[in-house]
Formats: sequence, structure tokens, C-alpha cells
Amino acid sequence: MPHMNNSEFMKRRRRCRRQRRFAEDAEKFRKIYNAPTKPLFYSLNLMFSNVPVAVAVVVFAGP
Repeated sequence: MPHMNNSEFMKRRRRCRRQRRFAEDAEKFRKIYNAPTKPLFYSLNLMFSNVPVAVAVVVFAGP
């Protein structure tokens, strides 16, 4: 592996931090918006227990 100079090392370090932050934010988003949809999927499962159902839920956040 070739030697990296300090600026290349810092660029890679920042990129890793951004990717980690993105993953953490995605996990928070999933927890927040997944919780209200659980009752919807449970009720659909009871209504159509023998029929596979695909449902898309779209949430629009205002400014």
C-alpha cells in the first residue's frame, strides 16, 4: 500500500466520519418514521392475512 501524505489521510478520515454520521441519521429516521407505520401494517395483516399486500406510505414534511 503506498504511503499517504497528511492531506490524503485527513480527506479519508473526514469521508469516514460523514459516512458514519449518515448511517446514524438514517437509523434515527428509520426509528422515528417506522414506529407510526407499525399499526398500519398490523391492521393490513389482519385484514388480508392470506393475500400478500404491498403498501407504500409517503410522508411529506413541511418547511
